Amino acid sequence: MKRPSVLASLFMIGFICACSISSALADTLGEGRHNSHAGKVLVDVVSRRNEILTVKGRLICESGSCKKYTHYKEAYLLDEERGVKYFILKDDRNDVLASGGLGTFNNSRFWAKFTAPPTDVMTIDLYLDGVEPIEALPITDK
Repeated sequence: MKRPSVLASLFMIGFICACSISSALADTLGEGRHNSHAGKVLVDVVSRRNEILTVKGRLICESGSCKKYTHYKEAYLLDEERGVKYFILKDDRNDVLASGGLGTFNNSRFWAKFTAPPTDVMTIDLYLDGVEPIEALPITDK
């Protein structure tokens, strides 16, 4: 029986990894680089249900100097057409409805709940302190 060459095996592994990476990036709705250039924010989900809009995503570290990111107080969504900001929702203790801080830029996941824009708004921009604007994120209604 003929065994595949090492080069052919490495090619297949590279092909499988490239397909996995491109598939993960294809699911990303938008991205913004952190001002430090150490990492970026990828947005995977923007879904509206009733009066709440949920944003889910990932923090990706691209250098060894990534720090904890906890700037929810500066986070908001913007409907550019109407010039309206939508802020993160808070509970009865005045805590934000979001994952506990955004974590470190170490490939961690985050989520946050915002007041939802009207149902005729189909895209929204996300602003996070220290991250370039992530614009024209499509909203999925549930």
